[in-house]
Amino acid sequence: MMTFTKQCGVVTLLITSVLLMAALVVTLGTYRSVFHQIKVAQNEVEGRKAHWLAEGGLECTYSYLRELDKTILEIKEASTRPAHFSDWCSPYDNQPQITISDSVTAKAYIVRSSKRTQSLYKTIKETSQLGRGAIQSTGPIELIGTLSLKPTVKEEPIRGNEYECVSVTFADLLTYQYDSVHGDSGQSLGLEVLDPSADGPFSGFDGVCDSDYKTAIPKASSGSRYSIYAPDSYQGTNPPPFKKDFNPDPNMNPFYTFFGMAKTDQNIVDLSQDTELFKHTILTNATDCATEIMDHFTLGQTQGLWIEGNCYVDTAVVATNNQSQLLVIQDGALALRGR
Repeated sequence: MMTFTKQCGVVTLLITSVLLMAALVVTLGTYRSVFHQIKVAQNEVEGRKAHWLAEGGLECTYSYLRELDKTILEIKEASTRPAHFSDWCSPYDNQPQITISDSVTAKAYIVRSSKRTQSLYKTIKETSQLGRGAIQSTGPIELIGTLSLKPTVKEEPIRGNEYECVSVTFADLLTYQYDSVHGDSGQSLGLEVLDPSADGPFSGFDGVCDSDYKTAIPKASSGSRYSIYAPDSYQGTNPPPFKKDFNPDPNMNPFYTFFGMAKTDQNIVDLSQDTELFKHTILTNATDCATEIMDHFTLGQTQGLWIEGNCYVDTAVVATNNQSQLLVIQDGALALRGR
């Protein structure tokens, strides 16, 4: 005879086990979703880190060029890249890879900064060395008597054959004073800006200055003074009678903008001693300067004149046989006082 015993807790245990299994499955599924979201968040963080590392590479490259007065060509090739460029632009671990390549635009280069999957780039264009000014000075300029000069021009015309001329670029105070005693009686104006010579500013040039970029100051009574203070007029309007060809710029760096290299002691020595570019002269007597200029700039002379010391031009200087002439005054004051 078989005996049956009633089991009261089996069903309850079975249901509880099923519910626990279901809860475990749901929990594991939730954890998987959470783990996925954590992974996505981590990837986004890493992606943003890579992005800003790449962005930092671009900003460091630009800062390096601006702060150290470097040209883009100096860091273009990895084999000739300055050693301190890496120190300047990579003060952190896992720095991005910076490459520089030519652009389809003339005198422009593509700077690309890459970190993992992030790759950013900027196009940097070398500024033209044209149109910086026939006279460039970081110190005060005082002009007394009469003056006529031929300016430099910007590379592209404003319209037709009319160009944006630049007569003087200066970083401090510029003053012009007419003086009949020390002026040229044969000159109709006190200060006049002439149109550049054909092929003078650059090969193929055959244009004139736009009227807004051509200063003309009449002869007034002796003692009349006109001045511009660069920090006050920077990126503003010049006070009359000066026009836009007088360029106040307190941030100017004439050595870099003209020669395309940083102003270092070694670069100064290398340039001044380059006999193909300059005749180098050391003056102990400032009044010998006018004779040096007239003796050097003879017909057909293509070599510039580099004068080390003070230069006081106290007589009329006729050196117009050449279309374009380059005079550099190093470690000295330049004074022009015609008779």
